[in-house]
Amino acid sequence: MKSVLTVCWGNILRSVFLELRLKQELRKRNLEHDITVFSRGIMGSAGVEKPRHPNVTHYPTAWKHSAPLLTAFGIVIPKGKEWVAVDKPSVESASIILAPDYRVLRSEGVGLLHQFPEQAWKMMLFSSLVGETFEVADCKEDDTKENFERLIYAVEDIAVRGTNRLVELLYSLPETST
Repeated sequence: MKSVLTVCWGNILRSVFLELRLKQELRKRNLEHDITVFSRGIMGSAGVEKPRHPNVTHYPTAWKHSAPLLTAFGIVIPKGKEWVAVDKPSVESASIILAPDYRVLRSEGVGLLHQFPEQAWKMMLFSSLVGETFEVADCKEDDTKENFERLIYAVEDIAVRGTNRLVELLYSLPETST
C-alpha cells in the first residue's frame, strides 16, 4: 500500500487539513483503499516542545478563523484527533512526505531533513504537487482571519489540483520503497 505523510510544525492545522482533504480527493477517485494519508508534526520531536492543545478546535483564535472554511470544504476534525510527533517509523513507512514550508523541512537540528536525512529523497513542499514552489506559512505569527483564509485556500487548492499528480508520483515509485 502507498502512503502519504503530511507534516507541519504542530500537527494542528496545515498537515491535518491537507491529510483530511487528500483523503476526500482519494475517495472521489476510489483510491482510499490503495493510498493512506496520515499527518504528524515537528513539535514533540527532537527536543521541540509539545503543542499546548490536542488540535485546532482547542485554539480559540485559530478555530474561530478556520472553522467556517473547514466546514465549507466538508472537513470535520474527528473527535479525539490529537497531534502526533513525527518519528522514524512514520517517516520510513511513508511513500511521500509533504511539508508546507522550508522551516518544517530545514530547521537546524529539528527539520525533517535534519532528523531523517536518509529519507530526504521522498520529502517535498505541499506546493510541488501543483508544480509550484511556495510556502504555506504557519499562522502563529499572524493570526488574522485573512491569514487563516489564505492558508486554508492554499491547502484546498493544492489538494484539489495536486491529487492527480500525487497519485502519479506514488505509482511511479518502485513497490519496494513503500
